[in-house]
Order: sequence, then C-alpha cells, then structure tokens
Amino acid sequence: MKLKILSKSIYIFLCSLMLYLCMSRSLAMPIQGDEAGTYLRHVTQGWNGYLNLSTANNHLLNTSLVWISTLFAPFSETAIRLPSLLISAWFFLWYIPKRFTPSSWILRLMFVSIAFIPYYFNEYLSMARGYGMASIFALCSLNELAAFQQAESRHIKLYLTSLFISLSCLSSLTIFPLFIVVNIGILNYLLNDSKWVFGWTDLKRWERVKIIYLIPMVFTLLISTYTFIRIKLSGVATIAGGSESFFGWLIEIPNGIITPLQGAMLGGDFPRLAPSPYLEHIISILILALISYQLVRFFKTSNRKNPWLFGFFLVLISITLIYFLSLIGSYPHGRAWIPYWLPLVYIALTPIFSLNQLAINSEQFAGLEKNLLAISIILSLITIASTLAQFETRFTYELRPFYYQYKSLMHHSRAGTIHCLAYKDINDEVLKFYFLNKEGPIKPLIQCPKGIDSPTGFMQFSHKNKEPFFKQ
Repeated sequence: MKLKILSKSIYIFLCSLMLYLCMSRSLAMPIQGDEAGTYLRHVTQGWNGYLNLSTANNHLLNTSLVWISTLFAPFSETAIRLPSLLISAWFFLWYIPKRFTPSSWILRLMFVSIAFIPYYFNEYLSMARGYGMASIFALCSLNELAAFQQAESRHIKLYLTSLFISLSCLSSLTIFPLFIVVNIGILNYLLNDSKWVFGWTDLKRWERVKIIYLIPMVFTLLISTYTFIRIKLSGVATIAGGSESFFGWLIEIPNGIITPLQGAMLGGDFPRLAPSPYLEHIISILILALISYQLVRFFKTSNRKNPWLFGFFLVLISITLIYFLSLIGSYPHGRAWIPYWLPLVYIALTPIFSLNQLAINSEQFAGLEKNLLAISIILSLITIASTLAQFETRFTYELRPFYYQYKSLMHHSRAGTIHCLAYKDINDEVLKFYFLNKEGPIKPLIQCPKGIDSPTGFMQFSHKNKEPFFKQ
C-alpha cells in the first residue's frame, strides 16, 4: 500500500509539472509557422479551407477542434492551442490513472517518466499540431486492445480500439499504416466470431446497436485514403523520398530501424541542449533492447498468453510497412514520426508488463515492485532534471527570432506608433497572422524596397512623420 501511495504521488507530481510547463509555454510563445498556416489556410477559410487536403498542415481533427476553440477568441494563440492542452491533460490526468493496462501505479509512473524524457515531444504537446494528440490516441487504442485481450467478452473495448485509432489517424496521417493493421485485426476477430457474422437474428437489440461503433473505421478509412493520396501528390515536406534503387534501399535497412526512434524524439540534426543528445541515445538503446528481448522471448517460449503481444506486433508491422513504402518514395520524415513515440514506449515495456503480471501471485512480487519503483523514481528524476535544464517558453526547434518581433510590432501598431509596415517575404504566415487581426491602425502590408536583402529585416514607418527607418 505504501508503494502504491508513493508511486501515485510521484506520478501526479510529474504529470502536473510537465503539463504546467506545457501550459506556460503555450501562453508565452508566439504563434509558430505551421500553427499560423493551419489557422489561416484551414480554419478561417470556411469549408473551402477545411476541405483543402493538399497540405500536411491540415490535420483534420486538430483543425476541427481549433475551429471550435477559436469561435469566441479568434487570432488567440492560447485558444488555438487549447485543444492540444486539454487532450494532453485528459490523457495524463484521467485516462492513464483510470484505464491504463496494467493497473499498477508503478508501471504507470515508469511509462510516463520515459514518455516525457524527449524534450521535443513535450513541446509538441503545447502546440496546435496533430502530432501530440495522434500519439495519445494511438496509445489509447493499443491500451484498449490489451484490455480486450484480457477480457474478450467485453466488446466495448474492441470498439474503443477502433474509435481511438480512427481519432489518431485523423490527427496525423503517419498513423495510417497502424490504423490499417489494427482494424484488420479487429475485422479478423469479428469475422471469426460466428455469433456476430451468422447469428444476427439471435442478437439482442442493444447488441446490434454496438456495431455502430465500427462506423469510425469506415469513415476514417475513406477520408484518410483520399487525404493520403492528395498529400503524396502535393509533395509536401513531411513526405521523404525513397531510395533510388532496391540495392540502396537494402543498404539503408539498419538506418530504417533507427529512423522511427530518432524522428519520434526529434533527435539527430535538430538543435537541443544537454543532456538531451545523451538521453536520446540511451533511450533508443533501451527501447531497441527491450523490443529485441520481447521478440527473442516470444520465439523461445511456448507460453504466449500476453495481452500486450498483439499490439506489440501491430506497431512493428506498421513501421515495417512504412519502411517498405519508401520503395515508392512515400514515408514519414522528421517530426512526422512523433505519433509513434508513445506506442513505441508502450510496446517496449511489454516484457516488463508481462513479468509484473506473472509475478503478482508469487513470493517475489514485493521485491519486484520495489525494484521497479526504484527504476521509475530514477527515470522521473532524470526527466524532471533534463526538462528544467532545457525549459524555456520559446519553442527551440521552430523558433524564429522575428516571430517575437512580429508580436512586438503588433502591439506597437495597436498603440498607434506604426503607420504601415513592409516586409521582404509578404507571404509569411506568422506576419499575416498578427497583422490580419485588425485591432490597430496598421495599414496593408507593402513589399520591401529594393536593396533590403535580410530575410529577417522589416521596414517600419513612424506614425507621426512617416519617415522610414530600417530595423533588423
């Protein structure tokens, strides 16, 4: 009981701290380029913008929720980011404490302490992007699938599996391969259940209504397939090119094993402070080691009654499928892998979940719990120390210094100290975001005069004498 209270208290503290930091950043950080693009192109343009599926910025679920959250607070950074923050709070403060499988608070703590280690994943939880919520809903789907494996008679868990993976796919199309394999597994079960296929007349009325839960599967399949094709044809940045030859693709297989982990943590070539680079390598090795151990254990043991194994293989199959897609030049790049972060952590902990389940009724259980709690506390301390060492209200990956200059200029324009403003890149969406909000006397933007080449330079005209001066 003491171990449960201790692990639960640390869990609540860790999640509350991380969510507080996410909220602080979302309140203080200027709008980012992709956020502004989503809002201006897809939220404010009515149905034409919402149905514009030619850009990767239109994460359909995120776009829908942002439209709702900004109905009464247009052009508000906080309102735009509110859906991501609320879903993150719901997941860490309600879903995991109430529905996480296994039910051990120690294992819940271990999961979130690893999940929060990558600094960039935490930052995406505070942004109006679909990646964070896609990762959350994908994990929920795998968790419901594991719960269903433990109690097959409860079909509601099977439907929640389909519903959550549909929400994840609508949040980010990177999850599309996982959406396909998860629903193939669900359909395979239903087709093999003669009661559902051939015994329709024998079902009670309320049991027939349950089949409605499969509607998200069909709806998401249709819209995701169409969207996936549109994005691929548009050649956007989140779709990387495949290898030029089969031999080159074959050589890249080892790199293909590391790529999902690097992308999911946004490690590699992106600027980040210590200790992130070192922790990324350690966590990568740990996750790969646990996955390898589970594979070896699966093929060596005859006892395969593990409720997490099905989801374990579905994630691996979907990532393998994504890598095979690189043969035709269509697979994720960089941050597009973020939706797979929580599922990767979850399946990596499969052998630990299984070990804990087998030891519950044994004499060694108390000793195992103490060891797992000690490991979880160490991981939590590392997570907190690493996050606080790097934390700043600015978004370090996509930070552009002139985003802050834009926001400052907006306040000056409202105060009447700026008559008009010229900028080199007239199509910059962050600039448009701040100056389309016409609360000040700012006049229409004009093109910068010739001779000004700085991409971060802008021309201000004072409100009084209208004499131009250049400011970097």
